Amino acid sequence: MAPASSRLFGMFLRSTLSLVPLAAAPPRRLEPAMSRSHPFMILLTATAMCAGGAVWLIAGNRSSRADAGTPALGTTVVEAISGARYDLELGFTIRGRVAEVLVQPGQRVEKGQALIRLDDRETALQVELLKVRASSSLEADAAEAEWKLAIEEEKRVRDAESQQGAAAFEIERAVLRTKLAQVQHQLALQKRQEAAIQLAAAEVQHELFTLKAPLAGIVEEVVVEPGEMVDEVKPVLRLVVIDPLWIDAPTPTEAAAGLKVGDKATVMLRATGGSAPREMQGTVVHIASVADPGSDTRLVRVEVANPEGLPAGTHAEVRFGGG
Repeated sequence: MAPASSRLFGMFLRSTLSLVPLAAAPPRRLEPAMSRSHPFMILLTATAMCAGGAVWLIAGNRSSRADAGTPALGTTVVEAISGARYDLELGFTIRGRVAEVLVQPGQRVEKGQALIRLDDRETALQVELLKVRASSSLEADAAEAEWKLAIEEEKRVRDAESQQGAAAFEIERAVLRTKLAQVQHQLALQKRQEAAIQLAAAEVQHELFTLKAPLAGIVEEVVVEPGEMVDEVKPVLRLVVIDPLWIDAPTPTEAAAGLKVGDKATVMLRATGGSAPREMQGTVVHIASVADPGSDTRLVRVEVANPEGLPAGTHAEVRFGGG
């Protein structure tokens, strides 16, 4: 009860009680003026009591509303829906047959974790073949040996020339063989480098057969089964991140004009299952640059930490300002 209304009610109560002895006293002769004014005084007192009771009821109701969480003066209250920070539909960029589903709905996954794998046996064999070619030096070693042999033969021909035992064309042939052997060795080294590049490309292609989580989150839905064919970019899995939550509040344009990124906001998240709303503190992370002329609002996005993993998609009440 408000203090002012309590005092007023007490005064009228004491005034009423003071009339009780008059009603109980033995009848006596009153002056005519007093006899006529007595009923009027009783009526006046009763009216004052009713007024005092009304004041008390109004004050009590106002106090109850304040206790129930009525927004403070200057506070803007907006109804909104909580949403996931990320809500991703993932798919493959190639066509193939599902070989294995590695996760289940509701499972938490880490960034880079394998989610679904297609049949990749053919590309796996191609990768292994290119690994052998890229790591083998046999061809280059053989070409190098041929080059060294050509160099030795060229020397013998030149020695023979000094003793007038070799014709000019024989020397020219030996020189050409040496150059050819050198080129063959260089080609062998180049082929090995090409094999390494082809291996890298094959490994990239092979990675496409495994769908991995682009970030840490929760598997919300899996829409394929092992053995099923999937096409390019067809969604096969839904991954969400609900910590933090994003709440997009359609805020009156006039109120949004007084906000800025980084401002604090209070969010009353209405939990499911009949439990009491959860009060959470959030931060403004985005304010739309374009207002909606139909509703005269601007979208204000509030980010709220959600370490407990409260579900997204629930109703929320967002309060800006008012301390």
